[in-house]
Amino acid sequence: MSIQYQLTDVMQKAVFYPWSAVFDYSRRVVTHPNYPLRDTGIGRWQAATFESSARLLGHYPKQSYRINECESEGRVIPVAEQTVVKKPFCNLLHFVSTGAKTRPKVLIVAALSGHHATLSRDFIARNV
Repeated sequence: MSIQYQLTDVMQKAVFYPWSAVFDYSRRVVTHPNYPLRDTGIGRWQAATFESSARLLGHYPKQSYRINECESEGRVIPVAEQTVVKKPFCNLLHFVSTGAKTRPKVLIVAALSGHHATLSRDFIARNV
């Protein structure tokens, strides 16, 4: 399964990247000051369509959580990120805080496939 996942990922990047570049270039053309339809409804619609398409097909690398410390009871406590299980499509991470009082363990599962650390970083930092 891991090879199939990796091949799918590579193929998507190979197919989508050129289209993303075409849409981004098209957006730059229709937003250029010399483009006659730039300030019309059609020009704005074209720019929005090309920008949305370029963003949809773009490749975005995974962001790290960057949680090095947290605050508990008025004290700053160091936090270490440990990878417990590593798979081609996901990693199970354990955030270890030393010196904080013991809290219940919480399993956080990403609500959306592919959103990575973007939406859950603050929640994890508050609950480590």
